[in-house]
Amino acid sequence: MGSRFKEIAIKDVQPGMMVYSFNEEFGIIEPHRIIALLDMGVKPVFKLTTKDGKSIKTTGNHPYLTEKGWKKV
Repeated sequence: MGSRFKEIAIKDVQPGMMVYSFNEEFGIIEPHRIIALLDMGVKPVFKLTTKDGKSIKTTGNHPYLTEKGWKKV
């Protein structure tokens, strides 16, 4: 994604911002504009770490695409 992109706290995410997401049909990561937000209240946060050492902080109800299909934390 390059160094011109920065990480921001989830609390600072706003509609209209651009994010990257995985296009399952084509198997690529591509930019998409956020059209709306959903307030889920305060939830516990978990840190997931991939095999290659990358990590993300997430709530338990957020789905992630794994080698074994979509899974929740």
